[in-house]
Amino acid sequence: MTTFGVTFTTSASGVRTTTLRVLNNDTDEGTFDIVLNGAGVLPPSPNIHDVSLTAVGNNGFQFTFTNSNNVTFSVLASTNLGLPATEWTVLGTATNIGGGLYQFGNPISPGFPQRFYRLRFP
Repeated sequence: MTTFGVTFTTSASGVRTTTLRVLNNDTDEGTFDIVLNGAGVLPPSPNIHDVSLTAVGNNGFQFTFTNSNNVTFSVLASTNLGLPATEWTVLGTATNIGGGLYQFGNPISPGFPQRFYRLRFP
């Protein structure tokens, strides 16, 4: 007998279904197909505090935002808003200060006369 766990992590909301196939080396048994169902629930969009956007250092900045869930947010940047998200540069993760409040700071952004930013989770 073998025990195992399955974790469902979603990147979209709604019902998701898949089949887990378990192979075995017992000649009296075949494979086991287990149908798995789960409902994905995405956290609400973060609420960025525009008044918290502060310039720091050499073209750097920081800002805060809130979210009701304990989620890890990444901050991405690009000089071209039209690029797909896979081609944006990951600057780092926002710090979960507690109580649903997050903070991100980018101390230096040299050489970018115009740059776009986005939050991504997970």
